[in-house]
Amino acid sequence: MWVGSFAHLLFDVQLAQNIAGLTAAAIALFALFTTSGTPRKTLIVLGGCALLVSSVSGTLAPLWNGVVRASLFASFLASLFALSALVRMSSRIESIQDTFDSQPQPGRSGVLQFLGLVFAVPLAVGAVGVVSPLISSQRTGRDRVTDASWAMRGMGLAVLFSPFTVAMGVATSASDKDLPIGWLMSCGLIMALTLFLIPFFRGQCVLPGQLRGKFSRDLIVMLGPVLLLICLNMAIVFWVDVTPLQAAVLTVLPFSLFAAGLSGTGALRLVKDHVQGAWRHFDGEIAVFVASLCFAQAVANVPAIELVVASLAGIMGPTALIILSLLMILLLAMVGVHMVVTATLFVTVFSPSMTSDVQSVFLALAALLGWSLGTMIAPGSLAFVTACRVLQVPSKKVALDINLIFSVCSLLLFALAAIMIT
Repeated sequence: MWVGSFAHLLFDVQLAQNIAGLTAAAIALFALFTTSGTPRKTLIVLGGCALLVSSVSGTLAPLWNGVVRASLFASFLASLFALSALVRMSSRIESIQDTFDSQPQPGRSGVLQFLGLVFAVPLAVGAVGVVSPLISSQRTGRDRVTDASWAMRGMGLAVLFSPFTVAMGVATSASDKDLPIGWLMSCGLIMALTLFLIPFFRGQCVLPGQLRGKFSRDLIVMLGPVLLLICLNMAIVFWVDVTPLQAAVLTVLPFSLFAAGLSGTGALRLVKDHVQGAWRHFDGEIAVFVASLCFAQAVANVPAIELVVASLAGIMGPTALIILSLLMILLLAMVGVHMVVTATLFVTVFSPSMTSDVQSVFLALAALLGWSLGTMIAPGSLAFVTACRVLQVPSKKVALDINLIFSVCSLLLFALAAIMIT
């Protein structure tokens, strides 16, 4: 599957993309018999709904588009395990983990949230591959869930302003207004920094600079290859017509194997074993990707749904529509509907009702905040599922942990700001 996606992106071979899509579909069907719990339920419910919607609409093309997109997402996640292995092969990893394990929870929370935010700007959910090695196997149970929650909060906040995300692309392209992108990103950055700093003022987090100097130096040395990879990805994104996700599929796995090869056969074997071990238990995630994206594509092609939402827009005012968009994106993501479906739908249908640039920007921000919070707590978010898988934490426990209260408070603060400003 990864080979097919890689070949399609590099050589523009349609057959390779078809092979990747068919492989993803076959693995998803196989997962009906090999998985249980959330992946299997998601596949049955959303996959069944997607089939029903496509049958009613009279075309199966959206389902194939969803399968192809799922193969790309799955290839991206597969690459993240190589990125994690690249970080783990550093000679400083044990020293860093020992130092990090000895830190009180506020220090750990601050570092994890900070690194999640910084690396998610260029890598999006790929940042989880950088952060996951910091959480050693000594951290189990509630402690591990708490660490993962802080890391995922940082990654989620990057969605509010990073140009390298699907969310920003949806928020800007779905609107019928000529959105001031710089203004939107600036407002998103202010919102992200505000939500990021609140835990520091409350004493829940400690600034990374307060940790011991040796830890900081070791961390910089360990993440050196990752920084180089980020620069390579950003160069590809700016100079070639690809998304950050596509750039990661092209670069992460080959770069990790190349860097491991330079370090010797032992490091190369470590990366190979880590990636192969993760890929052997990958069918559940692929099933979720296939079901979610097929459902998203199927629903997006039903005109009747847009007509229903449009009728609602005529009854409520712009401010209420903005708040409703945020609330519905998050609530539907909590029950398994991917944010790409709801964000596209609400921004597309509600944007004609916005009467000023301020309202249009707030509508886009509502979509970004709903997407951001969804990546922290919602099973309908592929990023959330991906992060839980790589960080090796139960998704249900993370969804009900500290970020649930954080999401409710963030929603209320945004609603208050929207009422006062728009």
